[in-house]
Amino acid sequence: MFEDKEDDIESVLTFYIKDDGSTHIDISLSNYEDDTMINFAKLISNLSLPQLQLEAITMTKDGLIEEGNENACEIFLIEVAKNAVKNKINDFKPKEDNEPCIKPSDMF
Repeated sequence: MFEDKEDDIESVLTFYIKDDGSTHIDISLSNYEDDTMINFAKLISNLSLPQLQLEAITMTKDGLIEEGNENACEIFLIEVAKNAVKNKINDFKPKEDNEPCIKPSDMF
């Protein structure tokens, strides 16, 4: 949790590397309300490397379950899955070009 209650920071995800080269992740959530979990899922979904996403998702899931917040965990995991589907759909959306697939000059 956050020390300064005046902050409007809802969640924090920190990656760091120790002297031995090991990578660590710290996750801080201000609360376990639905909106917080949905917004945190957006943050996780925007990580570019799948390895980072998976590690952050796993740590979040384990931490929420360990603290007895199964409902928050469920909301978080569902939102991560929804974001992944949205991202994949956006990857396959056709780009809007006004050029024909086959140009008339290609036919000669």
